[in-house]
Amino acid sequence: MKHLTFEEIAGFISFQSLDENTVKLVQRVNGHICKCAGCREKVRAYQTVADGFSALDAETAERTRLEKNTVQNDAPRFEKSHINSKAAKKIPQMRKK
Repeated sequence: MKHLTFEEIAGFISFQSLDENTVKLVQRVNGHICKCAGCREKVRAYQTVADGFSALDAETAERTRLEKNTVQNDAPRFEKSHINSKAAKKIPQMRKK
């Protein structure tokens, strides 16, 4: 019996589209892990690791999104309409001093 390779297991747990090659891979892996406890355990272990990375990616993406929104929300916002004309004229003078 030929055991599953790392590439086969990785392809099995991470495929993104279902084409002819993927169907063959899924059939081979499923057929093999039904008979081979060692490879079945490897697939479970790799799947656990892959799930952990997926959760970490989702958590990191959410944290990045929240940090970005917080920075944007905390940043001062100045619009032209909020600056009166006398104050605007004094700004260049203040820089000269």
